[in-house]
Amino acid sequence: MKDELLRLRREIDNLNGELAEAKSRAVPEGTEELAQGDEETILVVDLGVEQNRNNVSGSVTFSVRWNDILRAVLPQTLGGGADPQSVASALASLTQQTAIRWRDTAADHDGWRSAVLSRSDYGKVMNQMVALGLVVAERLGSRDTVWYATPYGVQVGSRLVAVKRGSSS
Repeated sequence: MKDELLRLRREIDNLNGELAEAKSRAVPEGTEELAQGDEETILVVDLGVEQNRNNVSGSVTFSVRWNDILRAVLPQTLGGGADPQSVASALASLTQQTAIRWRDTAADHDGWRSAVLSRSDYGKVMNQMVALGLVVAERLGSRDTVWYATPYGVQVGSRLVAVKRGSSS
């Protein structure tokens, strides 16, 4: 009787572990009403005060799809995680790629080397990713934050960057 109870207890613990693992990889409840996927948001990047040959200076604003944002940020959060500077840099780079794709005059600006994502847009993006259950923050010290992909975030990020069928990549 005692051995049977121990066996059942181990089986229950094992099943509870499997259930917790499955839940960590499932779509979080309540995210269906949040902006995501091909929906767009605005990102503002400061290119500095210097002007280039197209007389573009100051801030540039681009509409970017949430899936593109996730493609840029989630790989940064794998493994050792990402500090805020790495995330902001990935988002500024995404904005520059958007400028190039749209053949915007801002794409040629010299200020991209020191581009800075607006603080409010950084906050908006990271809040959205937390709300979607994709990342969690860990505090290291009094001010340092590192962002890590959740198990669900790893799944989503992997699907977004995976090579699709028929792709030449």
